[in-house]
Amino acid sequence: MVKNQIKDRIFSLLNEENLSSSKFADILNVQRSSISHIISGRNKPSLDFIQKVLRNFPAINPDWLIIGKGEMYNTVQQKEFIFDETPQKNIKTAKTEEIQPVFEEKEHVPPTNTKKTDDILPKTRNIERIIVFYDDGTFEELNPKKNK
Repeated sequence: MVKNQIKDRIFSLLNEENLSSSKFADILNVQRSSISHIISGRNKPSLDFIQKVLRNFPAINPDWLIIGKGEMYNTVQQKEFIFDETPQKNIKTAKTEEIQPVFEEKEHVPPTNTKKTDDILPKTRNIERIIVFYDDGTFEELNPKKNK
């Protein structure tokens, strides 16, 4: 039987991952009631909800979750860069232990700017005014010259 509604696919995901709806809500950082409302069919999941599912369960096939097309889990590694149109051929995978950092020694090049810091910045700088914004929408302007 093909599950046509997204609520059924989310329910299948919970069963496949062996998660309770409350644990699923905790993982997604959403209210527990929102999960029960989606599964019961009362509410449809928002785009934000679907994005949270896909971020927290990267193995889930987005086409399956959103439109019910394909398998539940990704079978092919998807591109990480959506705008990179260069085909990625001959990609080799390695275990973390096999990866060795590569450090290149760079020749020290002295800075070409011969100006001193004193020539760039003014000798003295004084505070002209300070504006403080409060969360109630008001503000206060402080002028150190007037307060002396």
